[in-house]
Amino acid sequence: MSKKKLQIIPPPAGLSERSQRIWTQLVPKRAETTARLTLLEEALKNLDRADECRQILEKEGLVKGFHLNPIAQIERETRSMFFRMWKVLRLNIDAVEDEEFNPWP
Repeated sequence: MSKKKLQIIPPPAGLSERSQRIWTQLVPKRAETTARLTLLEEALKNLDRADECRQILEKEGLVKGFHLNPIAQIERETRSMFFRMWKVLRLNIDAVEDEEFNPWP
């Protein structure tokens, strides 16, 4: 019985360094099909967007004038999408062996 050779698939362009490391750890062991690769890519893009929003909120603050900063809503939605996709992929946080991997702000 021969072992299946794992194909190396480079991370998609545009992902943060952290998301690229996560991609490299999970592909091809946990994301072998085109559908799973696409879903993982979208999950990581959402994580990156949420992190970008968090950085903006740290500079601008949570409240603008008398209202909640609209970036807070975008952060919540993109982080929520990340977790939904992560769940569909049946991954847990322990799937990533990276001490910097913390999807929560």
